[in-house]
Amino acid sequence: MRDGSARPSSIHRPELAFIRVSDFGSSLPAVSAPEQEDSNMSTKTHQGGEHHETAADHHESAAHHHREAAKHYESGDHEKAGHHAHVAHAHGLHATHHGHEAAKHHAENHK
Repeated sequence: MRDGSARPSSIHRPELAFIRVSDFGSSLPAVSAPEQEDSNMSTKTHQGGEHHETAADHHESAAHHHREAAKHYESGDHEKAGHHAHVAHAHGLHATHHGHEAAKHHAENHK
């Protein structure tokens, strides 16, 4: 939302779309493990920072959907209002998850 787009870029990533196992026949392609990071503190804080950014993006999306829900409730369109309220709740759950991940990262790496 900082760049003026309708959706935060960190939560709208088409490359993360669902893939059916049947698309790969009887086996899934191998995925290599992430490379180990060095013990440089700036590298470690970057991952925690990404969780904070993602949490903030989800909070912003939740706020947007809560505002949309309020507009629809005011106009009497309770079905659309309920939809936006549900989406807002989901974004809130994702925001909380990333907040917890950031806190966990901090606890594990900044003793």
